[in-house]
Amino acid sequence: MNEHETVRDLLGLAAAGVLGPEEQSRLERHVRECNACRKEIDVWRVYASGLEKMPQPAVPAFLAERTQVRVLREQEALTRRRRNILVLAGLSLLGWSWSLAVWLVLRLVMGGATGVMQTHVLRPDVWALTGTLLVWASAAIGAVLLAKRRREWRTVL
Repeated sequence: MNEHETVRDLLGLAAAGVLGPEEQSRLERHVRECNACRKEIDVWRVYASGLEKMPQPAVPAFLAERTQVRVLREQEALTRRRRNILVLAGLSLLGWSWSLAVWLVLRLVMGGATGVMQTHVLRPDVWALTGTLLVWASAAIGAVLLAKRRREWRTVL
């Protein structure tokens, strides 16, 4: 892109008065030399002055209040989602901790009698699989309960 094309792209911004000092001086130098750009910037200035003379729309008084209420609701929802995530993560961690603690206690108490239906229930892999299934089941129940509670609150509000 050459200098002429670059300056032509800046003409509308210059007429609106939003160019920086460096770009403005560059544009003014070019406009002094280029008759086509001088005519075009004059047209842009007419447009800009016409826009300035137009009446500005009035903002309804309730709009700001309604917007603030909506922003507060969005912040509350975000806080609630974060809290729910933390609660679910904490419950999962608690479940794994209890599972490990129970496994250690049963291992110490039961000693050699750890077979149920020909399965060594205190093997770490069997215990981890059982614990994982229980954690996923409790997470699913928690998600269903949270969704039900959310639906109830939506009908109340």
